[in-house]
Amino acid sequence: PAPSAVASAVLGEVRRAKSETRRPLRTPVVRATVTDTADRLAVLDTVAADVRAAGRIQELVTAPGLAFGVESELEPPDPAD
Repeated sequence: PAPSAVASAVLGEVRRAKSETRRPLRTPVVRATVTDTADRLAVLDTVAADVRAAGRIQELVTAPGLAFGVESELEPPDPAD
């Protein structure tokens, strides 16, 4: 798989998590856990720094699995907001 396709899939899921919780896209992600096949995770590893920067992800964790999925832990909302 192309690095851009894997990166886009991960970032799309991170953005979805932010949107579903009605948080701004600039909200930092404390941890994003990506589950996918070993081949796709190897590709993700080549673009991990770009994915972290684009998604404002502090920690990007990968786990081998049969199906693609992303679990995003967002930074708690600022009480001043």
